[in-house]
Amino acid sequence: FLFVTEAPQYLIKRLAEASLTEVVGTTPVDEDLTTARLKIQEEAKQSVQEGLDSYGVGIRISSVNLKTAEPPPEVIRAFQDVVDAKADRERLINNASGYANEILPKARGEAEKMTQAAEAERQRRVANARGEAKRFTDILSEYNKAPEVTRKRLYLETAEKILPKLSKYFFESEGGRFDLKIIQGEK
Repeated sequence: FLFVTEAPQYLIKRLAEASLTEVVGTTPVDEDLTTARLKIQEEAKQSVQEGLDSYGVGIRISSVNLKTAEPPPEVIRAFQDVVDAKADRERLINNASGYANEILPKARGEAEKMTQAAEAERQRRVANARGEAKRFTDILSEYNKAPEVTRKRLYLETAEKILPKLSKYFFESEGGRFDLKIIQGEK
């Protein structure tokens, strides 16, 4: 490096200033002062080394160390608000994730339970419909063999189901006779 430049310290200083200006200029200011410190140091080191290599100086940069970066006194409160807001954001995200991890398995379980209940109801209704269809087919077969007997049987079966549910009131008619026939066509 003795033959390439007469002032290697000056060259390193100028390359470091240019590198830091570029890196810091492309990083959000609240990150410059908080979370991006290591990233800035690494990018600046790499940029300075590339500059030195392009000049063929033969100097190796082992590290770039930034001194503590603090905002101007006029904006310290605003920067603290930013840091607090980021901490609040992380806390809220963690709380929401915890809630989601707690509630999602319950919701999935409920959904599975509802799906199984719906499937059981579907199977019950299908079986019921098949049974009713079979019953109708059997009645139709009997009706084709003996229509009058089947008709009377259906009438009596229906009366057996319905009559117990009815309230019955008998009032004496003026003639003193009641017609209590419920089977059509009987005398």
